[in-house]
Amino acid sequence: MSIAAQLKSSTENLHRQTENLMPSAALLDGSLGLSEYGRLLSCLYSIHSEIENYLVSTTSDFPAIAPYFEQKLAWLVEDLIAMGLSLPHPTEPSLPNVKNQAMLVGMLYVLEGSMLGGQVILKGLRKNAALAHLPHRYYTGHGPMTGPNWKRFTEMMEKTVPPDEAASAVEGAELAFGIFQRHLARMT
Repeated sequence: MSIAAQLKSSTENLHRQTENLMPSAALLDGSLGLSEYGRLLSCLYSIHSEIENYLVSTTSDFPAIAPYFEQKLAWLVEDLIAMGLSLPHPTEPSLPNVKNQAMLVGMLYVLEGSMLGGQVILKGLRKNAALAHLPHRYYTGHGPMTGPNWKRFTEMMEKTVPPDEAASAVEGAELAFGIFQRHLARMT
Protein backbone atom coordinates (compact mmCIF):
# COMPACT_ATOMS: atom_id res chain seq x y z
CA MET A 1 0.00 0.00 0.00
CA SER A 2 1.33 3.46 -0.88
CA ILE A 3 2.24 5.96 1.83
CA ALA A 4 -0.54 8.27 0.61
CA ALA A 5 -3.08 5.45 0.87
CA GLN A 6 -1.84 4.51 4.35
CA LEU A 7 -2.10 8.11 5.51
CA LYS A 8 -5.58 8.47 4.07
CA SER A 9 -6.92 5.28 5.66
CA SER A 10 -5.17 5.80 9.00
CA THR A 11 -6.41 9.38 9.41
CA GLU A 12 -9.87 9.07 7.85
CA ASN A 13 -11.64 9.40 11.21
CA LEU A 14 -9.50 12.37 12.25
CA HIS A 15 -10.22 14.03 8.92
CA ARG A 16 -13.96 13.56 9.36
CA GLN A 17 -13.85 14.79 12.98
CA THR A 18 -11.93 17.88 11.90
CA GLU A 19 -14.42 18.65 9.13
CA ASN A 20 -17.26 18.27 11.64
CA LEU A 21 -15.73 21.03 13.78
CA MET A 22 -15.86 23.44 10.85
CA PRO A 23 -18.95 25.25 9.60
CA SER A 24 -18.75 23.00 6.55
CA ALA A 25 -22.41 23.08 5.51
CA ALA A 26 -22.53 26.89 5.66
CA LEU A 27 -19.24 27.15 3.78
CA LEU A 28 -20.50 24.87 1.01
CA ASP A 29 -24.06 26.13 0.65
CA GLY A 30 -23.11 29.82 0.69
CA SER A 31 -24.87 30.71 3.94
CA LEU A 32 -21.88 31.51 6.16
CA GLY A 33 -22.09 35.02 7.59
CA LEU A 34 -19.33 37.60 7.40
CA SER A 35 -18.51 37.52 11.13
CA GLU A 36 -18.45 33.70 11.18
CA TYR A 37 -16.11 33.71 8.19
CA GLY A 38 -13.83 36.17 9.98
CA ARG A 39 -13.75 33.92 13.06
CA LEU A 40 -12.92 30.93 10.88
CA LEU A 41 -10.08 32.75 9.12
CA SER A 42 -8.72 33.93 12.50
CA CYS A 43 -8.86 30.36 13.77
CA LEU A 44 -7.09 29.08 10.64
CA TYR A 45 -4.45 31.77 11.17
CA SER A 46 -3.81 30.44 14.68
CA ILE A 47 -3.61 26.87 13.39
CA HIS A 48 -1.22 27.71 10.59
CA SER A 49 0.95 29.94 12.76
CA GLU A 50 1.47 27.05 15.17
CA ILE A 51 2.16 24.40 12.53
CA GLU A 52 4.08 26.57 10.10
CA ASN A 53 6.32 28.16 12.74
CA TYR A 54 7.23 24.64 13.79
CA LEU A 55 7.84 23.48 10.23
CA VAL A 56 9.95 26.54 9.40
CA SER A 57 12.32 25.58 12.18
CA THR A 58 12.54 21.92 11.16
CA THR A 59 12.14 21.44 7.39
CA SER A 60 15.49 23.06 6.64
CA ASP A 61 17.07 19.98 8.23
CA PHE A 62 15.35 17.81 5.61
CA PRO A 63 16.25 19.17 2.15
CA ALA A 64 14.27 16.49 0.29
CA ILE A 65 10.97 17.85 1.62
CA ALA A 66 11.78 21.54 2.20
CA PRO A 67 10.69 22.57 -1.34
CA TYR A 68 7.24 21.07 -0.68
CA PHE A 69 6.57 23.24 2.34
CA GLU A 70 4.83 26.39 1.23
CA GLN A 71 3.64 28.67 3.97
CA LYS A 72 -0.03 29.53 3.76
CA LEU A 73 0.00 31.99 6.64
CA ALA A 74 0.57 34.92 4.25
CA TRP A 75 -2.62 33.96 2.40
CA LEU A 76 -4.58 34.14 5.64
CA VAL A 77 -3.00 37.51 6.46
CA GLU A 78 -4.18 38.80 3.07
CA ASP A 79 -7.72 37.57 3.71
CA LEU A 80 -7.90 38.97 7.25
CA ILE A 81 -6.59 42.36 6.16
CA ALA A 82 -9.11 42.46 3.29
CA MET A 83 -11.83 41.98 5.91
CA GLY A 84 -10.38 44.75 8.10
CA LEU A 85 -9.64 42.31 10.89
CA SER A 86 -6.66 42.34 13.22
CA LEU A 87 -4.26 39.47 13.07
CA PRO A 88 -4.48 37.09 16.02
CA HIS A 89 -1.38 36.67 18.14
CA PRO A 90 0.79 33.96 16.61
CA THR A 91 0.46 30.64 18.37
CA GLU A 92 3.61 29.11 19.75
CA PRO A 93 4.26 25.59 18.56
CA SER A 94 3.38 22.97 21.15
CA LEU A 95 4.72 20.04 19.18
CA PRO A 96 7.27 17.50 20.30
CA ASN A 97 10.65 17.36 18.65
CA VAL A 98 10.44 15.85 15.23
CA LYS A 99 11.53 12.25 15.09
CA ASN A 100 12.30 12.00 11.40
CA GLN A 101 11.51 13.18 7.91
CA ALA A 102 8.49 10.87 7.65
CA MET A 103 6.82 12.64 10.57
CA LEU A 104 7.21 16.00 8.83
CA VAL A 105 5.82 14.54 5.63
CA GLY A 106 2.75 13.44 7.60
CA MET A 107 2.25 16.97 8.89
CA LEU A 108 2.65 18.40 5.40
CA TYR A 109 0.15 15.81 4.13
CA VAL A 110 -2.54 17.47 6.25
CA LEU A 111 -1.63 21.00 5.18
CA GLU A 112 -1.35 20.18 1.48
CA GLY A 113 -4.46 18.01 1.55
CA SER A 114 -6.44 20.91 2.96
CA MET A 115 -5.72 22.81 -0.24
CA LEU A 116 -7.74 20.20 -2.18
CA GLY A 117 -10.69 20.70 0.16
CA GLY A 118 -10.23 24.43 -0.16
CA GLN A 119 -11.04 24.21 -3.85
CA VAL A 120 -14.47 22.76 -3.01
CA ILE A 121 -15.07 25.35 -0.27
CA LEU A 122 -14.08 28.18 -2.63
CA LYS A 123 -17.09 27.40 -4.83
CA GLY A 124 -19.41 27.90 -1.86
CA LEU A 125 -17.67 31.12 -0.85
CA ARG A 126 -18.01 32.54 -4.35
CA LYS A 127 -21.76 31.93 -4.39
CA ASN A 128 -22.18 33.55 -0.96
CA ALA A 129 -23.44 37.12 -1.52
CA ALA A 130 -22.04 38.28 1.83
CA LEU A 131 -18.54 36.97 1.04
CA ALA A 132 -18.22 37.04 -2.75
CA HIS A 133 -16.40 40.41 -2.75
CA LEU A 134 -13.51 39.05 -0.66
CA PRO A 135 -10.29 37.70 -2.18
CA HIS A 136 -10.46 34.23 -0.55
CA ARG A 137 -6.72 33.90 -1.03
CA TYR A 138 -6.39 31.05 1.46
CA TYR A 139 -9.12 28.97 -0.13
CA THR A 140 -7.91 29.75 -3.63
CA GLY A 141 -4.68 28.00 -2.70
CA HIS A 142 -2.73 27.16 -5.81
CA GLY A 143 -5.75 27.67 -8.05
CA PRO A 144 -5.56 25.46 -11.14
CA MET A 145 -2.20 24.13 -9.96
CA THR A 146 -3.70 22.63 -6.77
CA GLY A 147 -4.27 19.21 -8.32
CA PRO A 148 -0.88 19.01 -10.06
CA ASN A 149 0.86 20.24 -6.88
CA TRP A 150 -0.90 17.52 -4.87
CA LYS A 151 0.24 14.90 -7.37
CA ARG A 152 3.82 16.19 -7.13
CA PHE A 153 3.57 16.13 -3.32
CA THR A 154 2.31 12.54 -3.22
CA GLU A 155 5.10 11.48 -5.57
CA MET A 156 7.59 13.04 -3.16
CA MET A 157 5.97 11.17 -0.24
CA GLU A 158 6.43 7.85 -1.99
CA LYS A 159 10.10 8.62 -2.68
CA THR A 160 11.03 9.98 0.75
CA VAL A 161 9.05 7.84 3.20
CA PRO A 162 10.16 4.22 3.27
CA PRO A 163 7.43 1.67 4.07
CA ASP A 164 8.93 0.96 7.49
CA GLU A 165 8.47 4.66 8.43
CA ALA A 166 4.79 4.87 7.50
CA ALA A 167 3.82 4.87 11.20
CA SER A 168 5.92 8.02 11.73
CA ALA A 169 4.17 9.71 8.80
CA VAL A 170 0.81 8.80 10.35
CA GLU A 171 2.01 10.18 13.70
CA GLY A 172 2.89 13.50 12.03
CA ALA A 173 -0.53 13.68 10.36
CA GLU A 174 -2.21 12.92 13.69
CA LEU A 175 -0.29 15.77 15.33
CA ALA A 176 -1.40 18.20 12.63
CA PHE A 177 -5.03 17.08 12.79
CA GLY A 178 -4.85 17.44 16.59
CA ILE A 179 -3.81 21.08 16.25
CA PHE A 180 -6.65 21.76 13.80
CA GLN A 181 -9.13 20.14 16.17
CA ARG A 182 -7.87 21.91 19.29
CA HIS A 183 -8.23 25.34 17.67
CA LEU A 184 -11.49 24.62 15.84
CA ALA A 185 -13.09 23.32 19.05
CA ARG A 186 -12.38 26.70 20.68
CA MET A 187 -14.06 28.51 17.82
CA THR A 188 -17.49 26.98 18.39
